[in-house]
Amino acid sequence: SDGVAAGALYLAGQESDIRLTQATICEPLDVHITTARQWFQEIEENIVA
Repeated sequence: SDGVAAGALYLAGQESDIRLTQATICEPLDVHITTARQWFQEIEENIVA
């Protein structure tokens, strides 16, 4: 889903020191920031070691 993609992009930016805001990622994907944040946290907790 687009929410998963937004969360993954935000996490990738954090991991590579590319400062993307959640709003910058979410706007073109038409995803609510809360959805992206939830997926970001889910991916970070369960996939990133």
